[in-house]
Amino acid sequence: MGEKATITMRSIEEIKKHYNWNEEDEKHLKQMKDIAIKHKDNFVNKLYEYFNIFEDKDRYLKDEKIKERHKAHLQAWFLELFEGNLDHLYISKAQRIGTRHVQIGLPPHYLNSSMNFVREFIESLVIEKTADANEKIKILKSIDKILDINLDIITEAYREEEFKTYLGTSKIQKIFIETIQGVSRSIDLFIVTIMSFLAIVGGGWILYEFVNLVLGRVSPESTALEILGSTLILYAISELLNEELKHLKGAPLSLKVFAGIALAAIIRKILIISLYPKKSIELLILGILMLFIGIVYFIINKVERR
Repeated sequence: MGEKATITMRSIEEIKKHYNWNEEDEKHLKQMKDIAIKHKDNFVNKLYEYFNIFEDKDRYLKDEKIKERHKAHLQAWFLELFEGNLDHLYISKAQRIGTRHVQIGLPPHYLNSSMNFVREFIESLVIEKTADANEKIKILKSIDKILDINLDIITEAYREEEFKTYLGTSKIQKIFIETIQGVSRSIDLFIVTIMSFLAIVGGGWILYEFVNLVLGRVSPESTALEILGSTLILYAISELLNEELKHLKGAPLSLKVFAGIALAAIIRKILIISLYPKKSIELLILGILMLFIGIVYFIINKVERR
């Protein structure tokens, strides 16, 4: 128990040193305490209005009981900002806030963006209520420090949770996971190579057909449609290649691209078949298929945008 307390106290001293925290910062925060008390209700109300931008907020604030309890915690945290007491107790409370956010599965982005709103709200109070320009700057700097310290401590809980999860796996599991990740990355690189090759071949084929068209070696009508269809396929390959490059950098893979490629292939087929009147039934089937894939594309696009 004593060892744990020593570690925590050392962390407090490190935090103060790294953020250049001093008695002046404590004094600046305490100057705003009375103003904070007057605006504590407004703070919570404005913050909850801000939460409306998160479409899945009801997943974390499920009912009125939880909301009321959460609002009370927000008010208490808001007022404690202006106590200026950066001690063991304050750090422990901030750590518990971070742990609770991890437990409910709150995305770190929500936390960071909400903290930015808090910063803007408090800074607007300082600007409005502080007359002296020099004093205003000093208070704003202290506000930035205490909010950054809070964000630092709270987000540390996310990093610790990830670290615990990693340590919780056995050595064989770690090797297996790392091997699978390596194989997956190799496959992605292979796909990028293949797609690049296909893009070059496709571009060369379009150029070849265009030269034949210019030299009059082929039928202008059919070749023009074939070139247009091949250009659509080349565009689809380019989109898939760009998506795969984003995926290599860590972005999630978009299913919308695959639906787009399917649409491009069907449109190309329709362009070619349209030259043959006797294939009207096949043309009708392709049109229906294109309609269904278009609907799938629309649904995927709408879901991914959300």
